[in-house]
Amino acid sequence: MVQIGFIGAGKVGTLLGRYFRSKAFEVVGYYSHRMEDSQQSAILTDSRAFSEAASLVAACEWVFLTVGDDGLSEVWQRIRPHLRVGQVIFHCSGAKSLAVFTNVPAGVETCSLHPLLAIDSGNQSLDAIKQAAFTVELATPDSQLLNQLSGLGNPLTVIEGAQKIRYHAACVFFSNLVIGSVENGTTLFEACGLPKDFTATAWQPLFLANARNLVENGPQAALTGPVERNDLSTVTDHLKALPNDQVALYELLSRFLLQIAQQKHPEIDYSDMERILQNEENGYDTAKAETTRK
Repeated sequence: MVQIGFIGAGKVGTLLGRYFRSKAFEVVGYYSHRMEDSQQSAILTDSRAFSEAASLVAACEWVFLTVGDDGLSEVWQRIRPHLRVGQVIFHCSGAKSLAVFTNVPAGVETCSLHPLLAIDSGNQSLDAIKQAAFTVELATPDSQLLNQLSGLGNPLTVIEGAQKIRYHAACVFFSNLVIGSVENGTTLFEACGLPKDFTATAWQPLFLANARNLVENGPQAALTGPVERNDLSTVTDHLKALPNDQVALYELLSRFLLQIAQQKHPEIDYSDMERILQNEENGYDTAKAETTRK
């Protein structure tokens, strides 16, 4: 059984260690700048806390560098002199390619393994990561690592290093930018004079129902709202009511929705809606709009 160690005892390394252990991989332990972090992660994985990175490297066949992206190069340079033939060094960055591993010693393999999952704590339930997909960047196309990692039981696919930053930007659209959108909506609720205790939770059933519909049925089937309905007056009024810094965001995202609506309803003429969302003249033929919705 391959012996696994983690340099970096934060939420990513801890959750991955717990998950690997649940899948019968042997987790040897953790090294971190803060010994108390290593000890906490070791407790959660029934493994060891190492006081030196070199000692952990010596005890493991697979070493995961679960540190921040900006720290990868520094940690790599520190451990590179201690590597030996047959070891595999991983990082878990979605944005960085294997290019961060410079001057790889002969006989040492490198790999990146990135879970498509928002990890908020090392104590997070394993239920979510059991369902998560992983992308894998391999240093050599004929590597056996993909077969070994398939033992996790998660969906796996190989990604080219040159595509990592674009891929990670896509992940941000699925996760972090959604949070920004929710914060934007909450701010608008409060601007309407709605009480804070109401705005804190009132949006949640709407959000969860939409997310569930999106996951279960896909973007086209899940699409609702004034853009799909070709409600020109509503969209125009939205744009007039929004603060200037939110108008551009509304227009940009709505143009993506318009593309989906056009595919869903090829029988509807969305040309007036397109002009509105392109920040052109907002006038339109009301009778025509009513006809296209029928």
